Amino acid sequence: MIGPFIDITDSGLIEYPDSMGIVDTLLTDPKLLREVHDELKKLNPNANLYPPDTRASYTLRYKDGSEEKICMGEYDYFGFRGRSYTNNRLLYLLRKSIDYYRIVWEPMLDGLEELNDTTFEREPVVGKHGMVY
Repeated sequence: MIGPFIDITDSGLIEYPDSMGIVDTLLTDPKLLREVHDELKKLNPNANLYPPDTRASYTLRYKDGSEEKICMGEYDYFGFRGRSYTNNRLLYLLRKSIDYYRIVWEPMLDGLEELNDTTFEREPVVGKHGMVY
């Protein structure tokens, strides 16, 4: 069972010379945390056996003191609880919350599944050079 969040912390390395490098962010917005929590409850493992090429690691901290990690890759799947998952809405929520799209090379944004997924509503995101997706 996934318990209530205290926070989600991001710490990731983006491999671009003009990027921000390692970013630490504390996410505390209750609405965002509820949405992330709801998406985590819906997860079903996918068939991908390989761990993601991790670009960000999110530490989920619960009120009971326990912690779990989400390892977000470059593309459309991530690692959680030792398995691979795909959930475009969760990826969008987490990436948008750390301003990931603003520091990614824009041709890569065209290929991100969550930005092309029409099954959920999302706000537009702005890429590294000002293009809106």
